[in-house]
Amino acid sequence: MKYQPKRSSKRWLEGAPDYVLACYDSGPDKGMDRYTVLFGGHLWEPSMGRTVQALCMSENPTFGVSLWQTLDSGNRKFFGRHVRWSDLPDAVREHTIARATAND
Repeated sequence: MKYQPKRSSKRWLEGAPDYVLACYDSGPDKGMDRYTVLFGGHLWEPSMGRTVQALCMSENPTFGVSLWQTLDSGNRKFFGRHVRWSDLPDAVREHTIARATAND
């Protein structure tokens, strides 16, 4: 059976690009990489196995932290609280789209 990372349900991703799998908020006390957005779609290939591309960001990633990483999609409990795409700050949503589409 081929693995494919799971995408959150519609209620979590309303308005999100189709390549966004899930969004997480580790809280204001977490530090510099508060928000994590997991990617699938054109940013995932079967050769990646259970790993996914992820962007970990501060509240204002343009002037703060923006780390592109490969993470194990099975360890989502470590990413923080599952949040809706619409709950992310505008700057985080805009930065996520800009980074994910930079090479398109």
